[in-house]
Amino acid sequence: MRPLLAVVSLCTLIWTAGCGAVESLVGGGGDSSSPTTPWADVPVADGFTRRDTEIPMAVRLLLRTILQPAAESSGVSLDNFEFMIYESSTKKPQDIANFYTKERMAAAGWTGEETLGCITAPAETGAQGGVYCLFSRKDGQQSTLLAILTSEPEAGKTELFLLRFKSTGQPTGN
Repeated sequence: MRPLLAVVSLCTLIWTAGCGAVESLVGGGGDSSSPTTPWADVPVADGFTRRDTEIPMAVRLLLRTILQPAAESSGVSLDNFEFMIYESSTKKPQDIANFYTKERMAAAGWTGEETLGCITAPAETGAQGGVYCLFSRKDGQQSTLLAILTSEPEAGKTELFLLRFKSTGQPTGN
């Protein structure tokens, strides 16, 4: 668990530090979309407002780094996903960890073997902490991973990223 927390902390530091140089080196990549209505099987914490914007490149890189092992074993492609972004001026990352419990998500059908739950990365000197959650489900041959991330881009504002990756259950070799 400590190595995973270290990875999450490092990725959070990179993610919140800004990413213009990384974006120009890596490029966009992948096919993502933002549905017009929230997913029926993913609850949204009270106090968050939907925002219509693109996923920052830093978040894409963070997801690829952290989700690669789970994606490979589930046959999920990290290049194609749906996402929703919310923001709040009253909620903190810890509120997200408290809301997205394994019990709440299991009641919504997220009971797959890749389910991790939420991990809180503590704030370090000069870097913000954050929350990373991973839930999975399998419906027939289709596996789905749900990644939940938080960011605090400015004082008093919390961003919530919900990202959904699907497969047909076939290994992808990402």
